[in-house]
Amino acid sequence: MSNNQENPRGDNPEIPPKRLDDIYPERLDETYEIYSDPHTSGETDEAVQQSPETPNSRYQRVSTYLGSLMERVGLGGDSEERRQEYDQAAEDMNRLTDIENRVRWEGQEMTAQDVYFLRQYKGKAPRISALLQDRDPETDLNMMLQEFNQTQLVRGMVESGYIRQNILVDDLDKFLQSEAIDPAQLARYLMDEGIGDVVVRNLYKFQEVPDDVWERLPR
Repeated sequence: MSNNQENPRGDNPEIPPKRLDDIYPERLDETYEIYSDPHTSGETDEAVQQSPETPNSRYQRVSTYLGSLMERVGLGGDSEERRQEYDQAAEDMNRLTDIENRVRWEGQEMTAQDVYFLRQYKGKAPRISALLQDRDPETDLNMMLQEFNQTQLVRGMVESGYIRQNILVDDLDKFLQSEAIDPAQLARYLMDEGIGDVVVRNLYKFQEVPDDVWERLPR
């Protein structure tokens, strides 16, 4: 049998793989073995996969952790980009499983690092939503303010995504009390990110708005 028959994609990097298993099967197997649900000795992974309570394939199982984040893997891009996306998604999947095990099964409290990670991916997977459903966002923010360097926290919020940027602006007073950030610089950050409407809705929180920011505000 020829190589092309054994591997329909051949060595052509332009043809995207159809499944995660086609990209890095060894790594996926390793991750799956370590983080699959506990089962008794002698019970095969195949049997567990066919259980009504578990997905019936490794791809489905992985994708349930981080939803669309995992589904992006293998849809395009060069091999290095796919590898980086897969590695990051697998790392995040493993971290989510660790948090869930500690909180749900060992009864531990979430750390500030756990909260920050989960809120970063809020809405991307049912398991994350379940872990956050009974938590108060303001309480979580106060926890992060106590644990993190506030300048670094602000930078991470600004760079992370629209949801946390809004959280940051909504609670700007908490940051201003500690003089952790310059309101004018924050306004510039948000403008640079293309969400000047957030600044417009919260102008009263920014005190004095520099002329260069005024000129860039949406009319």
